[in-house]
Amino acid sequence: MYWQDMREEMFPKAVMEFSGVCVVPFSAMNKKAQYLPVGADGMIVDSIVREAAKSEDVVVFPTGSILGETSDSGASGKGAIQLSQELQLTLLCDLCDEIARNGFRKILIVHKEPQDSTFLGLFMRYMGYQRKPYATLLVSAVNSEISKPENVLEEIKKRRGEFPDITEEDMKTLKKWAETGYGTKGSSYYQTFDKDVTFCDAALVMAESPELVAKDRYEAESYSSTHASDGLREAFVACSNMQNSDYPRGCAGLPPHGCTSSIGKAYLKLNAEFMARVFKLVKEDERCVISDARY
Repeated sequence: MYWQDMREEMFPKAVMEFSGVCVVPFSAMNKKAQYLPVGADGMIVDSIVREAAKSEDVVVFPTGSILGETSDSGASGKGAIQLSQELQLTLLCDLCDEIARNGFRKILIVHKEPQDSTFLGLFMRYMGYQRKPYATLLVSAVNSEISKPENVLEEIKKRRGEFPDITEEDMKTLKKWAETGYGTKGSSYYQTFDKDVTFCDAALVMAESPELVAKDRYEAESYSSTHASDGLREAFVACSNMQNSDYPRGCAGLPPHGCTSSIGKAYLKLNAEFMARVFKLVKEDERCVISDARY
């Protein structure tokens, strides 16, 4: 159920029916790669939340990409939008307060990027210090384990009838990406950054809007690391400009050759299933609110 579609008298009932849960999609407006639209993150988050809500209904707030780019390295490329982090923090805090004023006690922020989680981690700590009478929760829209090509391939094999659009060529593509280890971030973020989320991102955009992925631009730029910060990384030294130094084009990864809309639909289905389980868990869990309110 979308906030903007509800009438005023519907809110009290929705709060009760959905156990006080409101989902807030959160995404950046920035350059992903030459072949993806600048709003790719928002499209991905919105599609996963929307599909998840079909099986586990919640109230969804229409935030979209209003806060813009959230990384420390700054907005990258034409079309990117970046507000100051001070303003972003103020806006997000006020937004949560307003959602809570309407009766929602559990505000689940669904984000896309590690850059988002850095900013949102600061936001979550700040909210803890504020001792709000409601709970803020945070989850990534794209589950990194579920989205590994080998795991997507295994799920398709086990549940073949649920993926009628998948072709034998799609299966070969997933097998190839699984063998090379590319497609989504692993547990060691910086070590796998060159083998980044390009395949996963392209798949999830293709799931609903294949015409927005410019296959003729796959090789337009190289997104490999310059390795400018390798020395600092090896010494476990953090630097605010590290990502921008290593990836000056604002993206990392390999061209997602072989990616199709049918593969994208499989990625969307699997991630939406996981998100629906998250929605159910948050609706049933009252301890998160008690923890915040005990102060």
